Amino acid sequence: MMARMGANVRNVLWTAGWDSTFRVADLVLNHRSPVQPHYVEDWRRPSTPMELRRQEEIRAAIGRLDREAARLIRPTVVHAYDEIPTDPRLRALLEEARREGFLGAQYVFLTAMARAAGLADLELCVHRDDKAAALLAGDVEHHDDGAGGYHSLVPAPSRVAAELLRPFRFPLFDLTKVEMEQRAAAGGFGEVMELTWFCHYPTRSGGPCGICNPCRYTREEGLGRRVPPATRRRRVVHHVRRKGGAVRRRVGHLLGTLR
Repeated sequence: MMARMGANVRNVLWTAGWDSTFRVADLVLNHRSPVQPHYVEDWRRPSTPMELRRQEEIRAAIGRLDREAARLIRPTVVHAYDEIPTDPRLRALLEEARREGFLGAQYVFLTAMARAAGLADLELCVHRDDKAAALLAGDVEHHDDGAGGYHSLVPAPSRVAAELLRPFRFPLFDLTKVEMEQRAAAGGFGEVMELTWFCHYPTRSGGPCGICNPCRYTREEGLGRRVPPATRRRRVVHHVRRKGGAVRRRVGHLLGTLR
């Protein structure tokens, strides 16, 4: 089946992670909706090459299930981290949000990227267990768009800090990772989800470290089967690799800017 005539293209922030991959697969396989993926290439994060590689593997896996669906996924638009403009006002909103609880610094550059790219409808796959969901609670409204629906920030949120997430839509706001797993299995694309990537510090053998925050969150949110145990040895190895890798990435980046 081809895409519906006039179907809107969905702008999705796709990291090859569990949540965003579920959204991409659900859109193209079940709703026949074309998807424009967006990705921020951040030289500071050693998982970037793995995430881009997993995107291609996921495209191929969807193609094996349904070639027409795979064709609905457009080439990924890659946004360079160093080219995203800085905005002190967004940093101030982050600090305000952190007075109530933890919120990742990535929302500052993701919002800045969306604004710079003119994206007022970028889908950010915040889910029910996500830290950002607490910031948004009570300040989002649901929209039924015929493709699973989405939430967006209300015009006047009760928390000023919620404005940090103004450019985004939240299509998975009411779902947990386990519920996504169940829906993917029922929809016949559970095997696609097993190709997703989450760890920020891949091991030399290409597996997850088991220690970083995304590994910990994956464990806490019901998908611990995908994460190796956080042993003392893994903690030591992770610490050494993280410190040494940060220096190598910084030097490599500086050398690259001199070419």
